[in-house]
Amino acid sequence: GGWFQGGFMIDVAAWHETYPTRGTFSGLTSSEFSDIFRLATGYQPSVYAAAQFAAMCALGHVLETAPNTSVEALREGLRNIALEEFYGKITFDENGQSSQPYLVLQFRDAIGLEGDGIEIVHPREKATAPAIFPRPTWRQMRCRYETARLGEECFGQGTCDRKGKCACRGGWTGSACANQVSYIESDEGRFSLIVIVMAVLGVIMVASLIIVIILSLSRRREKRIRELLLTLHRAVGDDDHETVQQVNSQLYILGWSASSIEDTIKHVRRMHSERRGISVDYLLSDEFLHFAQERTGKEDPTFYDLKDAIFFGETPFGADLDCPRDGKKGVALVDALDKRHVGECTHFLSWTWGYKVSTVRAGLEHWLELTAGEHQAHEVFLFMCFFVNNQYRIIVSKERIGAEQLEHIFEENLTRIGHVVALLDTWDSPRYLTRIWTIFEQVMSIQLKVPVTMVLPRNAASELMEEFNKGKDGIVRVSDSLTTVDSESAEAYSPDDEKAVKELIKQKLGFETVNQSIFKFMTKWVGLEMEVHLRDLVGKRGSTTTRGKPSRIVLS
Repeated sequence: GGWFQGGFMIDVAAWHETYPTRGTFSGLTSSEFSDIFRLATGYQPSVYAAAQFAAMCALGHVLETAPNTSVEALREGLRNIALEEFYGKITFDENGQSSQPYLVLQFRDAIGLEGDGIEIVHPREKATAPAIFPRPTWRQMRCRYETARLGEECFGQGTCDRKGKCACRGGWTGSACANQVSYIESDEGRFSLIVIVMAVLGVIMVASLIIVIILSLSRRREKRIRELLLTLHRAVGDDDHETVQQVNSQLYILGWSASSIEDTIKHVRRMHSERRGISVDYLLSDEFLHFAQERTGKEDPTFYDLKDAIFFGETPFGADLDCPRDGKKGVALVDALDKRHVGECTHFLSWTWGYKVSTVRAGLEHWLELTAGEHQAHEVFLFMCFFVNNQYRIIVSKERIGAEQLEHIFEENLTRIGHVVALLDTWDSPRYLTRIWTIFEQVMSIQLKVPVTMVLPRNAASELMEEFNKGKDGIVRVSDSLTTVDSESAEAYSPDDEKAVKELIKQKLGFETVNQSIFKFMTKWVGLEMEVHLRDLVGKRGSTTTRGKPSRIVLS
């Protein structure tokens, strides 16, 4: 029994926690990284965990040293990197493969006679110990394991020979050198030895029991904390204040400080707020229509009209509430509306504030019809900037964000939500292709390979089909209308927004690249719509025909 059978075996690995180098960027040794990882996770770090952290160190180093943050500059920086890190020297060959040599490891024996655990034995300049060769015989290793006491073979009173026998020092005898000659000369000596051995074994058993109890209680505590945090997450989302207080008390009992609990609750509330979307069911309801009409005094207002009526004037909606994101007065509409109308975002809506309420409602109704059975209005929650962003910060206080932060926010939201619904008001010179925000959203979706579903209001979709029916001239007209893009001339309601988005496009891609990406995307959509239309015509059988589902497009 035991693991002595693996003693002194040789293995290779890309990394080990005994690797001695201190990282230039991270400032950590492998041992320090491992200690931090175990403290944070409770687990021993694998080579994959170390590799991922080292990769982030390499990227951080390149971000600091590259002339700019363009893809080309970062790629060139990574290609030429020579960074000394806790993981080893990070370099890449001409094929983009890591050129770091593997480590040769040697497993030491179970009782630590030749050093504890695992040692790096090659390359020589990074070795933590010399290789032991030839290794002890099989019988010698078994003897060491079976006669080990406090890390010494043969009870510390002899050595195991190559035949697996204990060669005892003077005054000691027995197969494991466990018997002192002077003690076994009388019954009294034997009894004393038994008492000593029993006492030692008793101490070891009590100590082991205490360690097992401590570890068991620690694991139970960690599990209980995880359960409480999940309960807290649900309770905050449901505005269940009673449960939040109960979790608060339980965490305090488990040793959390009042400030840590408060910070955690604030973080969860902020996360819920930032991930909320507006219900399609609410947008299509009479309740929302009456709200929009009463606020603006118009039968069919645009969302620009709604902006002025909701966020400005004598009774701004939600201005007196504390924002869960920054603690200031004034909240996003998703935090001011009844909780029945909000939920975690399922889709990202790409649209413009210049649309009328009727256009948005008609487009969403048509989308639900075309995806019948796939989506239910009460189950779909849209990331719709008008409702989701805190407009009291953006258009009232006029707080601005930089281009890099803007890119990060969009990338995080698009990848988390994972599906874009792009709403066009019409196929004939759509407003959608003249606004810098919608162009930017399309480009980000293309870059991140997020699926995009294009949709038109029912009347506009019918007009598009009629144009297709005109043959070549109609198809050319549709294509020309939907593929004409000039991102450099596109506009935004806010000049500051327009400047920030265009600056980001200029830094990352360039206007011509953006125009070509949108052209390729829209051309593909027109082609798919034409294909669906032809299939409908070919398969038409009386009045039972229904149009195919809208196209979901992902461009590589």
